Formats: sequence, structure tokens, C-alpha cells
Amino acid sequence: MKDGKINISEIEDWVRKHEAELLDDLAMLVSIRSVSEPDAAVKPYGMGCREALKAMLELGEKYGFYSQNYDYHFGSIALRPEQEPVKKVGIWTHLDVVEEGGGWTWPPYQMTRVEEYLIGRGIQDNKGPVMGALYVLRYLKENAKSLGLRNNYLLYMGCSEENGMQDMDYFISHYQPPGFNLVADCAFPLGHGEKGHLNILFYKTLPQGGDVLEFTAGSSINSIPSEARILLKEVPGRYEALAEAAASESRIVVSEAENGIAVKASGRAKHVGFPEGSINALYVLSKFLMKADILAEEETVLMEFLNKINADVQGHGAGVADEDPISGCVYGALTVVRKVDDQIQMHADYRYPIFGSGGLVMGEKLKKTAAAFGCGMEIEKDSPPYYRKKEDPNVQAVMKTYQRITGSISEPFTISGGTYARKLPNAVSYGMSLETKKIYQDPERMGESGDCHQPDESQHLEQLKEGIVIYIATLAALDKMEEASDE
Repeated sequence: MKDGKINISEIEDWVRKHEAELLDDLAMLVSIRSVSEPDAAVKPYGMGCREALKAMLELGEKYGFYSQNYDYHFGSIALRPEQEPVKKVGIWTHLDVVEEGGGWTWPPYQMTRVEEYLIGRGIQDNKGPVMGALYVLRYLKENAKSLGLRNNYLLYMGCSEENGMQDMDYFISHYQPPGFNLVADCAFPLGHGEKGHLNILFYKTLPQGGDVLEFTAGSSINSIPSEARILLKEVPGRYEALAEAAASESRIVVSEAENGIAVKASGRAKHVGFPEGSINALYVLSKFLMKADILAEEETVLMEFLNKINADVQGHGAGVADEDPISGCVYGALTVVRKVDDQIQMHADYRYPIFGSGGLVMGEKLKKTAAAFGCGMEIEKDSPPYYRKKEDPNVQAVMKTYQRITGSISEPFTISGGTYARKLPNAVSYGMSLETKKIYQDPERMGESGDCHQPDESQHLEQLKEGIVIYIATLAALDKMEEASDE
């Protein structure tokens, strides 16, 4: 800080000098398969999440911070002891990742550098920002005296953000969050609202001894599935008919399995909140099987249901299309399917507008759609929308700081995705992705890999470093301001 102004070049020099350490620490974190598994034997979310949290807390202590474990739901790394009577500012991230799925060119749990891109599961969502935030704290710690910092800054790391945010529900019910919170699980400049989330379970019981022996699709409810596979009973002529029908289908593979006929569909994975360009493998599969016309009546009806509900990602086929001028239209899809005994269980994720008709109305419409195909339905979760007005003092304080630092004239935005901001008091989502995010694109697989929740998830190294610089400068500036105050 010079003459009350932030010296960006000094911050950039510091980040550049620490690049090798940053890469080593990030590679360590990416190597841990931290998929949240609430039903795992190791509570609360499985050994992978536990190992990732322990590794980060140990790293925080290595760098001279104050670490705390909140019963393995969350951990925190603090600049100063939490007991000190100063204002606390939280930076919220998560260590859990979606399952790796298929289609990877590089090992998902071994950070690989390809030109200026880092590749590995979670590198963008959210382990890159986790480590970036730790290095933000490292800078603040080393320069606390010259900056004259008044506040305590705490990096919070959750373990089940991708699996329903039970970690945050636990934290809120047992601990007191800071008075002001930034969620580093989004993009710059600032997210001030998020659509509502509706998670649905559809189910249909098929006749015993029917055509469908196995049925699997998807690995995470909030990801458009890139693969769907069904195992069908082998009857005379069926394999030949399916193979002939598949000959003209680039996304369908038919093969003879040990105990039946396997039909596999491939799609293009995307986060369900940002589904543009996705191809739902379930839709590909159901459309193919309807065209082949080889299933019994109830199995055919099931395919008709899947085909209708996944015909588009704006909810028209499902009968729940809705929109508002603030947050836009519905996004959603049926994403995960499993066969349990004779029942087909199907999970769907819908993101509904902030000022739309709401989750309960949408649920009733989905129930009506499902009933027309003999399917039952239950609402598994309805998370209401989150919204802070653009005029909110904290929104204004962060936005003005960001604009001053970067020269950007961008405005706050609302998103279809979900972050911890929707559950925290006095919170906004802020970075670390840049406004013009770069992702690695394999020339032979354009649009099918490189982004979050996709195979070969990537993070542009220079953009990560730039995000760290923006965060450091933002916190240093907000520390001097009264606008970003507790509510």
C-alpha cells in the first residue's frame, strides 16, 4: 500500500515468486480423490474428503496460520486467532469434487500441465481457488504490518458442497459464521443472486422378468450425464436389430455382454446450471431405443418419459418452463438413473428463477408430467433462491473495489449454479474465475472437455494467478472501508 493506494505490481511480483510453491501445493491437493460420500463408512463424507481437509489444515499450520477442524464438515485457516475481538471476514471454498467419470485424456487425480493449463479433477471447481485463497492469506500475513490490517481473514473449506451442502447446514447449526463473507466459487465480478434448486426423485416399477436388466447413467445430480448404459435381456433377433439401428448413430454403441445386450450412449457433460452445449446421454439413449422399437410396453413408456423430460434444458418438455427478467429461465435435467431391484430410480436437478413461480409449483407440475407416464415423484430438496439487491452496501463496496482494481465496467450478475452464498448471512460470490475464463480445449473434442464437471477439467495458470492478485487487492482495500460491514 503506497499513499493509500494498492501497489498491484508488487502483489504480482509476490505471486510470481511463489508460483513454484503454489503448483506443488495444488498438485498435492488434486492428488486426493475427495468425492463427497455421505453414506461412506468414514463419516461424515468419506476418507477422501477427510484426507483433503487434514492436508489443508496441516498446510495452513506449516505457513504459520491458525487452523480449526469443524468436525470434518468444514475446516478453517485464519490469519489471526478467532478469539481476537476484531471483525472477521470469511472466504468460503470447498474441497469436495464431483466424480471423475469417463473420457479423460490425463489422469484425473494427478495434476498435469499442458502448455499454460493445469488439468485435474477439481482444479477449477474448487481446489484451484482453495489454494489461491491460501496464498491470498500468505500475502496478507507477510504484509500485515505495512498494510495495517484491522480485520481477521479466515479461509473456510467445506467437504460436501457438490452433494447438497449438508456441510454448510451442519456448520450454520453449530457455529457462528463471520459477519461478512466472500464465496470464491464463481466468477468475477460478483454474484448477487442464485436461482432456486429443486432436486427430484422420479421412480417407476417395471414388471418382473422384463427387458431391462441393468440401467445406469450419471454420477452427480448436478451434472448433465456424459454416459448412459442399459443392459437388455437377450432374445432372438434383438442384438441384430439394435446393431443395425446403431450403425448410423455416432453416439450409440451396441455390444454383446456376458448376460445380455449392452447399449451405451455418450453425451457431453456440463454443469446443470450452465447446460449450454451439453448433450444428455440419457436423451440420446432413450431416443435411440424408442426409434429401435424393441422394448416391451412398460419399458417403452419409461423411454418415452426420459425422452420427453430431457428433450430440452429449459423445462419445456417437462412442463415447467418459467423465467424472470432478473435471473432468466429454468435450467434443469434428469441426470442420474439407477436400477434397484425392479424399480428404476431417476434423479433430476432443476434451477428455477429467483422471482418465478417457485419450487412447490414446479414440483406439482413435474408430478403431473411423471404421472402421465406411470412414474411416481418425490421432492428430495427445495433450496429457495438467494438474492441481494445491487444497491446493497456490501455489494456496492465489493463492486467498486473490483472496478477500481481492474478497470472493468461489468455489473453484478445472478447465476443458475449454487454456492455457499445462498446459505450464509451477508455473503456474495466473488471469483476466482476471470470474466473471460479460459479452458483447455482438445482440438478433437471441442466443447466436450476442459470445463468444470467435465473430463480433463482445466485451470489456466496465469488466470489463477491473476485471480489471486485481484483477491489480495480487494481484501486490502476493503480492510480500509466501513461499507463492507456486518449486518
